[in-house]
Amino acid sequence: MEARKKLGGSSKQNSSSTKTGEFKKITIQEESESDEEDEDEKAKTTTKNPKNNEGTNKFDRLVDDMLLEEQRKGSGSKLQQVEDLKANANELLKTGKYDLAIANYQKGLNILNEIKLSGAVSEDEADFANKKAVLFNNIGFCYMQQDLPESVINYTSRVLDMDNIVTDTIVKAYLRRGKINIFLVNLIQ
Repeated sequence: MEARKKLGGSSKQNSSSTKTGEFKKITIQEESESDEEDEDEKAKTTTKNPKNNEGTNKFDRLVDDMLLEEQRKGSGSKLQQVEDLKANANELLKTGKYDLAIANYQKGLNILNEIKLSGAVSEDEADFANKKAVLFNNIGFCYMQQDLPESVINYTSRVLDMDNIVTDTIVKAYLRRGKINIFLVNLIQ
């Protein structure tokens, strides 16, 4: 145990020492005049200087900026994962494996949602929203190929409810919605 000597205070060595192997165990106890003095000393040393707070705030901001930059770098690789999943899903779509394509598009959407929730969107909001809209549109197309009108309407509606979407993506959503409406009309007749 570590002992600290104070000026004016006394330290007392415990006379009971036991032999442990070849080493002696010595216990040193510290006597203090009052516990209140120790608490006052601690309070004095932990009082913050306003100038230090300013430096601390700058340091905290620097650390926060560094952490955000690391998240953005991580989101870059996640965005690449999304692009890879989308490319894989597009190939599955061409071969008629719609369920597998939908699963890959959904994984891509999940990754985009993780990036958004982490606050590490490194691109502008419109570009990020367009990535999501394209995935929604592609899922809608898969459902259209499977003759599942409710799902097509659900996913195309998500695209149409979004802001700042590229015109081509909106046009595709309307076309798919229109084709499904024609399909439903033909079913009724």
